[in-house]
Amino acid sequence: MSQKTVSNVMQDIFEGSKFRCLPYEKRNLDEDPDSEYREYDHRINGRMFECPESNTITTVPTTGVNERTRSILTYFMDGSRRVFRFCDVILPNGRYYPVLAGQVGVAVLQRTNDRSITPMRKHVQYKNKIVFPDTINESDLGAIRVELAKRGLEFALGTYPTGQSGGNQNEDYISIGTKKILDLMHDLELDAVREMMADCDLRDDAMLVELAPGNETVA
Repeated sequence: MSQKTVSNVMQDIFEGSKFRCLPYEKRNLDEDPDSEYREYDHRINGRMFECPESNTITTVPTTGVNERTRSILTYFMDGSRRVFRFCDVILPNGRYYPVLAGQVGVAVLQRTNDRSITPMRKHVQYKNKIVFPDTINESDLGAIRVELAKRGLEFALGTYPTGQSGGNQNEDYISIGTKKILDLMHDLELDAVREMMADCDLRDDAMLVELAPGNETVA
């Protein structure tokens, strides 16, 4: 039996409720926010909610560094996100809003005494999140949580503001929803920093570098 997609699951969850779910072609919005207006997109966006095996990570020797010079730059952090617009929710009044699903990840690498780089596995995290318009109330979100849990799916749920809550109805809801998922990535990064401080990993002679953004993708 073939596995159901996230869109299929959401249709099942909304079945019999006052909402309807309209499937939407999976598209990477971060890579190309305007690609939905094109007839053809040649890029391969990858699988939604992939589960990379952390035990496949190996140490990598550094090059081009004077081995006799000890660096205070010991830890390196990077975060990544992938966001998909996978369906639209249709309200009883006929309005529809995008529903976004995202996966965020955070990793911290450590430069060891032999100058190699190795992951700090306790700080390698992946989280999944679905973001709905705030026209869906907390009671409805609670019901969705229950249905997702029945299917063994682990997602944090959130909402983005719409015109109904006082915002501008002409705002770009995709960008607003994407920011909610980006906030989750930033929270994971801050949690990792707090844990490193609590463990006294961060010191004057062992500092953390956060890598510049650029690998976030939305589908």
